[in-house]
Amino acid sequence: MWHRYMTQHMWGTGWLSMSLYMGIFWIVAVVAAVVIVGVLMRGGRADTLQRVDDPALKVLEERYARGEIDKKEFLEKRRDLQR
Repeated sequence: MWHRYMTQHMWGTGWLSMSLYMGIFWIVAVVAAVVIVGVLMRGGRADTLQRVDDPALKVLEERYARGEIDKKEFLEKRRDLQR
């Protein structure tokens, strides 16, 4: 009986289900690692991408482009706006 169980599940379709589970495990592990690295690279700030279209930042960039403010002032104000 034990031999029949091992033959059917390990050499029959058991290897297929084990392969699928291992494949799913590695896919989940890689996706989790990518997400964790992405969060760490952004400094843990989830709102970094949402502030790209900030109108105040756009005005600041326009003022810098026109030469109304220098680089030092631009960087200070941009840092203040991104907090």
